[in-house]
Amino acid sequence: MLIYLKKLFFFALFIIGFNSFGQNNKLTNGRFEVKLTKDSFLDVQKTNKVDEKGRCIDCMSIKGTIKSIAKDSLTLNLDSYCTYKKINGKKINTNYQSENERETYTIGLNDINFVTSYRNKKAKKRTDVTDKISGILTITGVTALIGSLFISNSKTRSTIRGAGYYQSVIALGLTFGSGARYHNFKKKKRPWAFENN
Repeated sequence: MLIYLKKLFFFALFIIGFNSFGQNNKLTNGRFEVKLTKDSFLDVQKTNKVDEKGRCIDCMSIKGTIKSIAKDSLTLNLDSYCTYKKINGKKINTNYQSENERETYTIGLNDINFVTSYRNKKAKKRTDVTDKISGILTITGVTALIGSLFISNSKTRSTIRGAGYYQSVIALGLTFGSGARYHNFKKKKRPWAFENN
């Protein structure tokens, strides 16, 4: 009987621990909030140095799912990271893809500039594909609209202009409906922050 109670106790602790993550974790700016779960996929942008015009010359992008949020730091289960540096006019990019699911990366909350959040990693991949399709539709739509200006036949011009409008509207819809949420942590008015109750 005692062994059965021990197993039940550890099972209950496991369930409580598993379900407790993310119930109170969120991103907020005081007006809006985004709830985070254990599957939330984040792209965290950190800028180390900017030039006199405010352009990044030393920055980093860290991607992964949330492992923990503390008062002063965020720990991600690392998926990948990339660095960008500009030294003496030369651009140097470094990309790293994690091969170990247990690999983590911790970043100070004060070092975060921007966070893009996705429901999960699949949503991130879907958004990448949607962004490419949206870019292609924008280019072809604008090209069709400009091309319609040079067509003398009014019926053909109207058809091509309509196709250009439709492609542009679909591209806008795909862009705004992509599911990515962009949060600026350094904004002067209503900056975003992690909240962990």
